[in-house]
Amino acid sequence: MSRAKFLTMLALMFSSCSGVTRLDSDDFTDVDSRIDILEKEVRVFSEIHDAEFELFNVNGFQSQRQGFTIPGASSGDYKFVVKVDTADIKKWTEGMVKLDLNHDDDSWTKEIVSARAEHWKTTCEPSYYGRQGDDVELVLFRENGIIFKRIIIN
Repeated sequence: MSRAKFLTMLALMFSSCSGVTRLDSDDFTDVDSRIDILEKEVRVFSEIHDAEFELFNVNGFQSQRQGFTIPGASSGDYKFVVKVDTADIKKWTEGMVKLDLNHDDDSWTKEIVSARAEHWKTTCEPSYYGRQGDDVELVLFRENGIIFKRIIIN
């Protein structure tokens, strides 16, 4: 193998490992910026009026990549909350199964909204949803139009 080819391959390997692997909404004070970033990284099912998130992806994020990268093994933990119109909630729960839980370990929901907790006050009891075969959980405050979602990728 030529030296140039070797150096090119080495550079590509390092570029696939570099970059931003964490995105936190606490770093973005503007609502539109938070929504824009989240919409680039997760599938959204309706218009979002507000968002908070803590996203981790070992391979980095689409919105933060520059140049060509070689993907590595997938591993991620996406925690986010969105505020949507209550009429759109069904779009977010479609394909999920309602779980009969009195409570779950939802401490992560409080952590991701701690910087702007006043924006995320709820007045109703949560409902819990999951997706069969996937590590996805959803905590829904229906009357408030607030949806917390966590997706773990292994």
